[in-house]
Amino acid sequence: FNKLAEGSLPILESQIYDMKFPDIEVPVDLGITEVDLTISDMAMTELNVGGLSIGNDVVSEPPRVNIELDDTSLALSFSWSYKETTFPFISDHGTGTVTVDGVSGSMSSTVGVSPDTAMMYAAFVSFAFDLGDITIDLDGGASALYGLVLNAFLTV
Repeated sequence: FNKLAEGSLPILESQIYDMKFPDIEVPVDLGITEVDLTISDMAMTELNVGGLSIGNDVVSEPPRVNIELDDTSLALSFSWSYKETTFPFISDHGTGTVTVDGVSGSMSSTVGVSPDTAMMYAAFVSFAFDLGDITIDLDGGASALYGLVLNAFLTV
């Protein structure tokens, strides 16, 4: 399984770089006003997998596939914008990056064929990940001010 994992990494990485992420549009209540926040144009810009192992557990019923990920980092780029929903309709926009270092975790799933439909299935049994260190950088607009607020939350 581990040789399969090593050989699959370049294919997986190329698929992730081409992945299309949906835009996120969410109303945010700031107490004194409400804004519509949009995160769009998200793209994976970096993926470094430190360690990956795949194993099977045939003793469990049904059998399980176990995946462990260690010392992985990734980065995403995105565009952001917001617009106040009431007068004076203040708005702003820019770009940003999210970097996550030190990702580790494990996942266990059952894989099989349904006797009723003869279709393959996979079901998560357990899923646990630690995201490590997260850094968010914003550019454009009043991003210097927003960056101070973000850093205050990330250090708490």
